[in-house]
Amino acid sequence: MTSSRIGTLAWAERTSGILSRRERISLLGDAIGLQLRILPAQARALLGRANSRAFSVDPDRLRIPDTVIARQAEALSSEVYPQALLNHCLRSYAWGTLLAQRDGLEHDPELLYVTCLLHDLGVTDRYRDTVAGQSCFAATGATVAREWSRGHGWGEPRCTALADAICQHLNPQVVPEHGIEAHLMQAGAGFDVVGMRHWEVATPTVQAVLARHPRLGFKKSFGSTMCAQSDQHHGTRIHFLFRYVQFGARINRAPFDD
Repeated sequence: MTSSRIGTLAWAERTSGILSRRERISLLGDAIGLQLRILPAQARALLGRANSRAFSVDPDRLRIPDTVIARQAEALSSEVYPQALLNHCLRSYAWGTLLAQRDGLEHDPELLYVTCLLHDLGVTDRYRDTVAGQSCFAATGATVAREWSRGHGWGEPRCTALADAICQHLNPQVVPEHGIEAHLMQAGAGFDVVGMRHWEVATPTVQAVLARHPRLGFKKSFGSTMCAQSDQHHGTRIHFLFRYVQFGARINRAPFDD
């Protein structure tokens, strides 16, 4: 059932975002399994071995949805995020779209774009403490985004897909079966925050995206924000990531110059 799956908004509303012991073990298994799968490719990248099959595309060809709600999401994001965090959201969309093309995944560009833009609302000054009883910033952001999208004309299934994608993005992995856009949003954010799958995209393509949306010291600012969330909210997924998956160190080791 969706309501029992770790990371959905229904799960977060039921648990206040606090993991049970069994859920921590489950997420740790997911993290270990993911690490084992990527280890060979990651090792080759660390050794400086070029990937001859790295995906390459002109970022100017990436489709930016030109819809009313996409522009409204852009306006909200510009109001509430510092520039470094806004650029992270925009890069997450770029990386997610690139990985979708690489993997041949059909998706909804508008839903993915709005999800990427709004996925960090829960750490902003405007929205951080707006959901009573909720410990998880991803769930707070998901709740805010769901209400915002309802007020901007989306139907309930689409609002739920948006909220679940945002809420799930703190899971170590999100499979396509749990929502294509959720999978791509989490993959794009993981690419940007810790360099997950960066070896699958050609260096000129990566550099072009970074030139368009500069990082502006993102590692330091984002790492500090996430560390504060971990310290303040024990038992949540962000605390789990710092305690068991070395999330802070992974942010610092991301293959980007900032």
